[in-house]
Amino acid sequence: MKNLWLITCLYFLIPINSYGQNYVDFDWLRPEYGGHSLNKVAWISGDRFIAVGDEGMILLSFDGGATWNIRQIQTQIDMKGIWVKDELTMYVVGSFDNSGSALYKTDDGGDTWAIDFEYTGIGGLRDIYYTNENVGYMIGSIGRVFKTTDGGVNWVDMSNSSISGDLTCVWFISPDTGYVGKTSGFGMYKTTDGGNIWSQNFGYFPSTCYSMHFINDSVGWAGAYGNAIFRTTNGGQLWQQQQNPNLSSPIKAIAFADSLKGIAISTYYVYKTSNGGTTWSSTFTTGNLNAADISSEGVAIIGNITGGIKQSMNYGSSFTEINPEAGTSAYRRIKFITNQIGWVAGDDGKILRTTNSGTDWTLLNNPHYYSFAYDMAAISSSKAVIVNNEGTVITTSNSGSTFTKQTLLAGEWLKAVTFPTSSIGYIAGELGRIYKTTNGGTSYTASQTTGDDEDIIELFFTSATNGYLADEFSRIKRTNNGGSSWQLLNTSGIGAVSQLYFLNDTLGYFVNENGGVSRTLNGQDIEFLGESCIDSPFDIHFANDSTGFIVGSFTNNSCDISYTSDSGMTWNSILLPFAYAGWGVFGFDTSNVFLVGQNQSVLRTGTGDIVTAVEENQKLDDKNSLTTYPNPGKDQINISGVADIHQWQLYNLEGMEILSGSTKSINSSGLAAGFYLLRVLSKAGEFQSTKLTIIE
Repeated sequence: MKNLWLITCLYFLIPINSYGQNYVDFDWLRPEYGGHSLNKVAWISGDRFIAVGDEGMILLSFDGGATWNIRQIQTQIDMKGIWVKDELTMYVVGSFDNSGSALYKTDDGGDTWAIDFEYTGIGGLRDIYYTNENVGYMIGSIGRVFKTTDGGVNWVDMSNSSISGDLTCVWFISPDTGYVGKTSGFGMYKTTDGGNIWSQNFGYFPSTCYSMHFINDSVGWAGAYGNAIFRTTNGGQLWQQQQNPNLSSPIKAIAFADSLKGIAISTYYVYKTSNGGTTWSSTFTTGNLNAADISSEGVAIIGNITGGIKQSMNYGSSFTEINPEAGTSAYRRIKFITNQIGWVAGDDGKILRTTNSGTDWTLLNNPHYYSFAYDMAAISSSKAVIVNNEGTVITTSNSGSTFTKQTLLAGEWLKAVTFPTSSIGYIAGELGRIYKTTNGGTSYTASQTTGDDEDIIELFFTSATNGYLADEFSRIKRTNNGGSSWQLLNTSGIGAVSQLYFLNDTLGYFVNENGGVSRTLNGQDIEFLGESCIDSPFDIHFANDSTGFIVGSFTNNSCDISYTSDSGMTWNSILLPFAYAGWGVFGFDTSNVFLVGQNQSVLRTGTGDIVTAVEENQKLDDKNSLTTYPNPGKDQINISGVADIHQWQLYNLEGMEILSGSTKSINSSGLAAGFYLLRVLSKAGEFQSTKLTIIE
């Protein structure tokens, strides 16, 4: 599936003798402001807004929503409610999977946040409202209600039998009188004694209430299922219906700039009123809208479930997309051909390309739609091949200016593509079919067969003739004649393999469907090394001889990425400070690891304070005992420091393998003068590398 021909040309970009790098933080490259569901938006004052979302996402804008600053909290908690006290002091509340709730507070305008209250019981907290400096309320699922009377120093659980169900929103018109929305049964609770007793608000007759907004103690609005909007003019005693198109989604947010001008949102509609809600105009939009607020000057901000942000400067009459890269598609593969040029293949026909090491990505104009992109081969700076679930091959040979579409077999799931050279490539299909090209993809021949009618799920060729595959029945096979025949390998004890990666013809790694990792040193015998922390792996890539990464979409709560720095002998876990379901990984050196995944996300290892990096060209220590002499040398170079050599390989500056062998001497008499990289693999499976200089 992966492409050794591409990887070898990058060896001289890799820091030699680099150990122990910690990968603990990543930067969002695309979408610019993250790909989290935005669950709440609040106007602070002037041009300042705050938006919060899943997995600790906090965004701040100081220019009316035109640009945003990420202030992400390292937590699994989904932020759902906001209370703005003033420009400096704000509160954000949320929970993890309807439990493990926390209230966060900032006293510096959102630059830093600290936990102000924690609740570990059942019932995830969802919304917060302060009636004055001292009295505040928080509500959540299964009827959970908390109250403070000392400005948040202490919170008392006020939950009792008079209130139950999935509570959605809270608003108080006085310290003792307030309303809470609910998703089923009857839509609204009311209290007149500070939350001691709650009763059904019979003046509000819908069975749901997802949002509410008051502009004073008398006038307010509530949003129900069916895109229905209700209004009260007597402090919530009676509610009258203003809008009810009977569509199958709730009104998720209502906000008013003044007594007349306001907006409301449902999943796919933006509603606008200029007469206090007597009439509402609607605009259909895409993007699964989820949160909204509006300033007194008519600046409206809307957030959606994939991190998309809409900004209006005219009370909701028109909107500008602020985070346009956000979306629901998954990016599934990322490959770099040089340290500057890379490609990303995603679902729904989306293809990206970068020419500046991933700093900026361009969405290419691919006219050929497909649902799922299973794999991609980046063949050159201008050429990439993508296979999908519709039996078609999408190819560009001019850097994405145009694309061609070839149908190998309509409807066939093409799970893998690999190009070991620029002209020879292989594509894995169903029922044992392998398609081969010898002309760079101009045409493919389906004459290759593995001997079984199994669906091939992984395919990796290390050269024009040597390749490996994994099928749906947990078999691993090898060919050394370009696929004319296949040898079945012994896979006893390694599990059902779903990912392959090879560093050369004989050294490769296998990852099973539960994250277990195995390795072969000779292309025949496979040994089980141990477990990674990934539950269901979707990609594996090695940045160099010792450092590799595994990502998966269905990860556990303590692991998003698994990595090794000792050639697969041990695998470490990485928990990112934000939600991430990884489909693809690529490292073109150990300081630049890229990830792609859900919600059209592209991430990169952070360059700030959080990432711990080591010296890139530190002196050799006991982990690298490899030496050569003479160096510089001419006719013969001797290898020392490795007791039992399994194989050595010599590469030129272009990354091409020039020589290989297993003895302790290199016949360099025919080599041109210049710099070379020597890689040595011991029989114990350990890699070591060093530079060589050949003189005339």
